[in-house]
Amino acid sequence: MSLESMLNRTATVLNETNEQDNAGARLPTYTEGASFACNIQQARAFETLARGTLGVKISHRLWCRPRADLTEQCRIRSGGVDYCITNVEEDVAGVGQLMRVDLLEARFAG
Repeated sequence: MSLESMLNRTATVLNETNEQDNAGARLPTYTEGASFACNIQQARAFETLARGTLGVKISHRLWCRPRADLTEQCRIRSGGVDYCITNVEEDVAGVGQLMRVDLLEARFAG
């Protein structure tokens, strides 16, 4: 099975843009960036607990080809669901082919 066949979903990068309301308060809004192939899986209970001991909240994991535009300041949208990026591991196997990103559904982010 090839890596490309496992990247069976499409996600869109959401970049934060700060706008202000009439009173001058910061309103975080997001603009859509590039779309890319990925695989998003619900995190297992063990992964959730293990990452939680490190202070990282996680509900899902995203796997994709390495991308420079995925940072913890971005969000991801896939299948109508928005996710906050909580951690980025740029090179999982040390060969530059696979990136793992920890996600938290935006509705849980608070």
